[in-house]
Amino acid sequence: LHQLFLGALTDAMPKVRAQALKGVQALLDLAETPEEMKLVGSLLSPSLVVCSQCVAEGEEDVVMKAFEMLFDVIEGPNKVLQPVVKDIVQFCLQVGANTALDSSTRQQGMEVVSQLAVSKPKLLQKSKLAAPVVAALCHMCAEPTQEDDDDDYQLATHKFASQALDTVAQHIPATQVVPAVMEFCTQALPSADPNLRRAALTALAVCAEGCCEIMRKQLGTLLPPVTGMLTDPDQEVRGMSAFAVSQFAVYLQPDILEHHQTVLSGLFTVLRDPDPTVQERAMYALEAFCSDLEEGVVLPYMTGLMQVLMDAVKCNAKVSVQEMALSAATSIASSAGAAFQPYLPELVPVLQQCISQTHPDHLQIRASATECLGILIASDGMKGVESLGSHIPAFMQVAIEGFSLDSTEVKEYTHRFFANVSEAIKTDIAQYLQHIVPLALASLAQDDGLIFDGEDDENDKPLSSVVTGVRAAVGDSSEEDEDGDGDGQNLHIRTGILDEKSAACVALGASLGAAKAGAAPYLEACLPVLLKAATYFHEDVRSPALTSLHHVLLSALAAAPLDSAGKAPPNLQQVIHAVLPVLIQTVEADDDADVVCSALLGAAEITKALGAGALAQYLPSLAKMCDDILKGEATCQQEFQEDEDEEDEEEDHEGAGTSGNTHQAREVLLEGVAELLPALCTVGGAQFVGSFMAMFPHLMKYGEAHSTAHQRATVSAALVDTLKVLKAAVAPIVPQALPFFLREMSADDTTNRRNAAFAAGVCCEIGGEAAGALYPQLLQALAHILNNKDEEPAVKDNAAGALARMLSARAGPVPAAEVLQILISALPLKEDMEEAEPVYSTLCQFLAVRPPDASLAHLYPSILQALGKALVWQGLSGEEGERALATIKVTLQALAREFPEQLQNMLAMLPPDEQQAVHTLVSS
Repeated sequence: LHQLFLGALTDAMPKVRAQALKGVQALLDLAETPEEMKLVGSLLSPSLVVCSQCVAEGEEDVVMKAFEMLFDVIEGPNKVLQPVVKDIVQFCLQVGANTALDSSTRQQGMEVVSQLAVSKPKLLQKSKLAAPVVAALCHMCAEPTQEDDDDDYQLATHKFASQALDTVAQHIPATQVVPAVMEFCTQALPSADPNLRRAALTALAVCAEGCCEIMRKQLGTLLPPVTGMLTDPDQEVRGMSAFAVSQFAVYLQPDILEHHQTVLSGLFTVLRDPDPTVQERAMYALEAFCSDLEEGVVLPYMTGLMQVLMDAVKCNAKVSVQEMALSAATSIASSAGAAFQPYLPELVPVLQQCISQTHPDHLQIRASATECLGILIASDGMKGVESLGSHIPAFMQVAIEGFSLDSTEVKEYTHRFFANVSEAIKTDIAQYLQHIVPLALASLAQDDGLIFDGEDDENDKPLSSVVTGVRAAVGDSSEEDEDGDGDGQNLHIRTGILDEKSAACVALGASLGAAKAGAAPYLEACLPVLLKAATYFHEDVRSPALTSLHHVLLSALAAAPLDSAGKAPPNLQQVIHAVLPVLIQTVEADDDADVVCSALLGAAEITKALGAGALAQYLPSLAKMCDDILKGEATCQQEFQEDEDEEDEEEDHEGAGTSGNTHQAREVLLEGVAELLPALCTVGGAQFVGSFMAMFPHLMKYGEAHSTAHQRATVSAALVDTLKVLKAAVAPIVPQALPFFLREMSADDTTNRRNAAFAAGVCCEIGGEAAGALYPQLLQALAHILNNKDEEPAVKDNAAGALARMLSARAGPVPAAEVLQILISALPLKEDMEEAEPVYSTLCQFLAVRPPDASLAHLYPSILQALGKALVWQGLSGEEGERALATIKVTLQALAREFPEQLQNMLAMLPPDEQQAVHTLVSS
């Protein structure tokens, strides 16, 4: 058969060659042994030659069939694919770039390349194909928009190319994507051709997610040309510029926030753009950016922004623009906090009008306004309950009435409104459960919305068209038969119902959890429904269902508390035995990382609330969950683990790396473990030490230098929480942990430096001689942080705390006078009050030494001044601050009794306000 088809592929007759291609595909399905695969693999190169001939002869139907074969090859073993991967990529890119071909043929070529990036990313890298693929897709993004683009059946080629580039960027390491993109952008951004300018912006936008680690460090270079294009004469360029800003705002956190002046002033110029699409994208970018701004940053722009947004809501005829304007206004309100209060009188009536709409054409704006209203009510910074509390009963009534409308979107957003209100009014939500619970259960009881081709539904889109913000802006993918069997029976999902079910789970969890014991009458009806939803076929329902299950259990605990021995009463036991096995089974068997993370987070909250007495039989399984994730043995980790293992068998690893999607999955799972592991340490105590020590080496693998900044920060956080609980019992890990923290103190990311400095201090507390051996390096690293004038205040606070713990522990050589001087110069603390107790207690220790240490006597006035500053600053709040105040008070009162004259002399050196603060505290 091999010889037969090999000859047929070179036959003079085109029809014979075309039939031979079908034969090769059949042989691929039959090949099983390595010898058979090698034999059939040798037919692929001549097959690609035939494919090129078919392209030249206009036989596109044959080429489309050949693509089916190439998909099979990609999903097959590397030994078959590797010899021809370059030829496959070259052929597909040539087809994609061939403007003479039908767009569906071209798109299929790009789809093959996308699938190759998803299934065999390392093979693309080691074959040195990543950069050529990225470059080719960037150029395809520059194709002009045609009048018939984006009809009901066909996606514009340049949009499909951007989708392919998005896929490649998420699966190929950024180090191989960004240079090729930047090379293209360098030529395209200043081009006179608007299509090239648009393409450059598109490339930057779609790569922001997968290449965030590199791109956020290059914002100083990337952002000015992107925001500069907001005033471009071409409306497509302006629109793509606004979209790029939105993607930067979403994915290049937190670095993008440092450029708030550039972003906000740039967006302000296009919020009144005459083109509705540009205006809508600008508002989306504004909403995305403001959602993470610190309170106060948006204030200088707020009056102008709110005027534009309110005009858009009141006057714009395009519903999507109105929706985005409302979302942007809500985002600004959340960012501005209390400063937004003066704008509520104008915004609330607009929202009231919008949420009362019943005309079918206006239901979208009703849905968005309902969601925005819920977010405003739940806003702590704006004191939403205080400002809008009197309106909540009327808002709730209108929201409930919305379920009589024939709109899944209104129902979805209303469920989310219920969740936000529950978060805001807490136990008071119990009075509304009689409405919220039946409505949520009704949404979850609906038909799943599964349909096949031919069963038209005018109101819902198939799942394949539900995409992220990136794909929504650059175009949707075509609805192909995923199985490729051509039987015309493609399974689709009515995504409106899917989203409604997901939101219903969120509403149930939030309302039942907020109501606490007030939820008791509803738990029996809700529990079986949520248990069923936790095994739903789609992850967007499973994940919130699992979160809701832990809320149900905690509400059951509030209604039936543990006894004095920490044991659960019978009713609570029933809920525990229903919920915990589902969470454990999810971690063991679910294939979605986000769903597994929801189970881990739920298990962590349950563990902290119930303790060892109520969960004794489940603690080993919960510990195994953490162990499996850290070892990479959970089901959800197997797909990318198998891909890596298969490709690691190849000899050449040049340029190989881990894809963005794999990093994201690992980060999500690690976040879940970082919550559950310390909770298990807390309830398990000394009995859990052995389990933690066994997991520690696996946890540290996530903190290696090549890991992402987020992974390393999460490792630090998990270790800190564990060290604080288990203390000296886990001191043996300090020799390995402290060098990791030392390295992280020089990381680029603020969070990493903060976590590392804090963790290093904890190591000094519990580590004894093991920590003392590293004191010289630690002192150098901490001094560098504290002496850096550009360092973030919170990082300096944590470094000051670490110095204080070192001085207190004295496990190694510490030049006390020198270190005290550095510590004092870093005070008062600015942001992290958790460091107040160790810092000020350590200073008080030196004042309390009897007899006084003569070598430190010259620092006593400086110590007293540091304490005076702390008292005047009045930042000593919370439990830590109160304990620090108590220590300062006891210390100063002792000095006043024993050394009144010396104390008065030192006080005379302080400013009057600090003198008064000390006198007030001592005499109180």
